Amino acid sequence: MRERWKESGFSADRTVVLSEPGGTVGAQTMQVGGTAAYQVGEEVIVFVYRTPVGYLRAIGNGQGKFTITQRPGSPQKYIHSDPAGLELIRGAVSKMNGTGLDDFRRTVQRLIAQKAAQ
Repeated sequence: MRERWKESGFSADRTVVLSEPGGTVGAQTMQVGGTAAYQVGEEVIVFVYRTPVGYLRAIGNGQGKFTITQRPGSPQKYIHSDPAGLELIRGAVSKMNGTGLDDFRRTVQRLIAQKAAQ
């Protein structure tokens, strides 16, 4: 983990373990529609919640996972969301695709501050 945008409820440890349904063990794979999938080396922003048994998961069946991408030849980073299996909300989520990472961070931090002030 490189940075946290909201500190409450988490330890000072820089390691966060997410537990999403599904996965692969040996030759057996289980896929659960709508859950967030992660790739080794992938840069992401994840909005998480703690399940009743203590696991951390991406909110909204994967809607809380945003992949950070970089266009060839550009130093600017962008966010992209693709919640597989959630066709009904894809149109709303896709409006955020391509937002610059810095703009996205500022918007999230402003919303967190507004919520805290309420």
